[in-house]
Amino acid sequence: MGVEPWKAWFNSGTALERGGEHFTALEDLRVAHRLVPVGTTDADGRPDPGTPECRVRNNLSVALESMGDDARADDDPAMAASYYREAMDTIGPCTSDAESAADQPPEEPDQQAEGPDRTEQRQRAKAAETEQEPRTGQPQPGQEPQDAPEGQEGGQPADPRQQEVEERNRRAEQDRRAEEQRSGGGAGDGQNW
Repeated sequence: MGVEPWKAWFNSGTALERGGEHFTALEDLRVAHRLVPVGTTDADGRPDPGTPECRVRNNLSVALESMGDDARADDDPAMAASYYREAMDTIGPCTSDAESAADQPPEEPDQQAEGPDRTEQRQRAKAAETEQEPRTGQPQPGQEPQDAPEGQEGGQPADPRQQEVEERNRRAEQDRRAEEQRSGGGAGDGQNW
C-alpha cells in the first residue's frame, strides 16, 4: 500500500482533539476528510463505521461537537447549534440509517446504540438543549434591551459568514496565545516557570 496523505492529517487532528486543541484539530481533520478515499459503506451497501472515510468523519464530527461545546461555554448558543448541526451532518453517512439527525426531531436516547449512532444521538441532544437556551444579546425577562453593535441585530452578526469569520479569528487568537505561553521561557518543556 502506498503513502496515504490523509493519515498524517487524521493522526494530527485526532491527537490535537484529544489534547483539547479543538480549532486546530478541526482544521487538520477537514484536510484529512478532503484527502481520504471516498466510501462509507461495506460491500453490501450498509454503512460501515470502520471505513477510512467513516473514521475521519467520526473524529471530525467529535471535533465539531467540541467546538460547539466551546461556543456554548462562551455563551454563544447560535454558534454552538451550528457546530452541532454540522457535526451531525458529518457523521450521518456512517450511522445505521446513513442520514444526518440534524433535521430529525429528538428521540429518546438508545442505550444500545454504539459508535457513530451514539455520537450522533449525543450531538442531537446537545443541539436541542442549545436551541432552547436564551440567545446571547436577547433581553431576558426583567432586563432592558441592549443596543447591538453596528451591523448586527440581536447581538449576532447580520451575516452568518461574518459570524463564522469572527469566531475563527477569536479561536486563532486563543490558539496563538496558548502557543506563546507553551513556548515562552522555562526549561523548554512548555512550562512558564
